[in-house]
Amino acid sequence: MPNTNKKAFTLVELLVVVLIIGVLTAIAVPMYQSAVDKTHWSTLLPTARALKNAEEAYLMATNVYTDNEDALDVASTAGDATYQLQMPDSAARYVIRGSSTKLPNVRLAQYLDDNAALAGQLHCEAKTGDERAIKLCEKLLMGQDLFTTDDGYTSYLLDQEVDKATCDSASRSWSTSKTKCYKTTAERCEALGMGVVADMEDQCGFENGAKRTIGAEGVCRGTESKWYDSGACGGSTIKNGGQCLATVYASCTGIKVEAGGECISTANDSCSRSTYNGGTAICKVAGYCGLWSTFNGGICVGNGVSNCVGSTFKNGAICYANVNGACGRYSSDGWSTFDETSCCCGQYCSSNP
Repeated sequence: MPNTNKKAFTLVELLVVVLIIGVLTAIAVPMYQSAVDKTHWSTLLPTARALKNAEEAYLMATNVYTDNEDALDVASTAGDATYQLQMPDSAARYVIRGSSTKLPNVRLAQYLDDNAALAGQLHCEAKTGDERAIKLCEKLLMGQDLFTTDDGYTSYLLDQEVDKATCDSASRSWSTSKTKCYKTTAERCEALGMGVVADMEDQCGFENGAKRTIGAEGVCRGTESKWYDSGACGGSTIKNGGQCLATVYASCTGIKVEAGGECISTANDSCSRSTYNGGTAICKVAGYCGLWSTFNGGICVGNGVSNCVGSTFKNGAICYANVNGACGRYSSDGWSTFDETSCCCGQYCSSNP
């Protein structure tokens, strides 16, 4: 008798299998292509570095670079990769460019030490508009877009700290963390999740912005005489490299300053009525900077009379009395108080009980 128990795949099951194969292909193929592109790129590096070293040695011996590879003490570059020393372009830069037939529209650019802004830098150059080339340079190699070459390639700086001269030469905005150039200050601030402080060069933050969190490289400028959360950065949290710059009376008040944050005062009664949880108040002028504040492991630097007065210091907090009258009494409101773990430091602390 025939076997009537045999079963075949249903149409739905076949469609599910095809769908799974399609999804895996959509993920695997781009990943494989990316891995192959990075491998081809890596094969360009050893020869490019060897050529650069040979060029610098040739320069020391002859006082010029050479575009004759046979004159250099370096192994042959035969294969699918080609290298060429290109004499100064419109920006007067000597550069060794390498390319491979396996990496269409991508070039390696190894700059020589003749240019102060780009000396020794390694760039990945992607043909403008080529998505695959751009992905390699920008996404896979984490390059920083600096400029467009004369022949239509976007040049990405690879794996190096960036100094201000590099960004300036590329008409880019420099990040003070020395890690990136941005096309505009606005782009940089957006990347940091912050706004632009228009009247402070190359800074991000919130102009008179209350109730904000200001982190690394952020600055809130206190340019209004307002207390607490009504403006002038009041109510903000300053932390991890952020700053509150108090430039007028009663600004940067009522803030929270966490570890790594600073409140810098150049005006009377600023950086006051605040909480410093490991943060720092730096008083640069006489007046009630740091007044009636709580320094919970924080620091108050008193460089003027009546700085850091009437405040509470606890949990390892420090008050630096750099002038007579700092860290002490405020009118009839009593002395600044210190728990057993905190202290007043400096030669002007003797007036404290």
